[in-house]
Amino acid sequence: MPESTTSRRPAVAALALSLLLFAPSFAATKVAVDGLGVATSASIRLVAGGAILLLIGHRSWRLVRVHWRPLAFLGVTGMGLQTFAVSIGIDAGTASLGALILGLEPVCIALFGALLLREHPGTNMLIGLGLGLAGVVVVSGILTVGVSGTPLVAVLALAVTTVSFSIYAVRLPAVARLVGGIPTAGATMTAGGLAIVPFALVEVLRGVAVHSDARASTIVGSAYLVIGQTVVGYALFVYAVSRLRSAQLAIMLYALPPLAVLADWILIGERPHARDLVGGALILLGVAVGTRNSAR
Repeated sequence: MPESTTSRRPAVAALALSLLLFAPSFAATKVAVDGLGVATSASIRLVAGGAILLLIGHRSWRLVRVHWRPLAFLGVTGMGLQTFAVSIGIDAGTASLGALILGLEPVCIALFGALLLREHPGTNMLIGLGLGLAGVVVVSGILTVGVSGTPLVAVLALAVTTVSFSIYAVRLPAVARLVGGIPTAGATMTAGGLAIVPFALVEVLRGVAVHSDARASTIVGSAYLVIGQTVVGYALFVYAVSRLRSAQLAIMLYALPPLAVLADWILIGERPHARDLVGGALILLGVAVGTRNSAR
């Protein structure tokens, strides 16, 4: 039987807190990538954060060794690929654009959840998904500046990120129940980061691993990505994902783009456009509708 609303509250609270920690990560990624290479920044974030989580979950190392194959596959195809793709998108555009790249992920998560887990979203969730998708279309700028105004690299990063992270979010609960939330997060991050290391080595050989204009903000941004987003944020995220239905997770993830755009404005001065405000309002409305009595 589905869990009661009361039993889901800790998971919903953990997911909400993780989203608040994820929101500034786009601005942090922008300043980190500006000072470091794309692959270098992504690999440092995942390897360092994953190692810390593995140390915290050291009692489950035996289970990690037993289930290393699904953990490695999930880490490379989910955590590693989506982190690398988001970093590429932010480097090619803006932090706000990187936040918008993630805007379509809830749709893909719900779709993968329905196809792979045979889940059936309720009426409220379907309405919320529709409102959220409409908000993403508005906030993307397609209706105002057209497709030609969207960088090709960002579009490709969008496709890669949405697919890889959606698979990660849908497949993660089953693995987390076998290994545990924190060691699962640590192992998948480490695997994903190690997969990016060869690309980071190429950047080192090319002399672009550390840019000449690297500043203190690069160190601050990188530190936040390791501790704030990767260690604390993803630990909370994995806890929530292992306890919530994919459709409900998808709805709540709609809140991330507007929160991230607001954080980008406050932290690095990327002023949102009118379309961001209108689309963000639709997205938040979708969250409110979709999470109301979502599990019956």
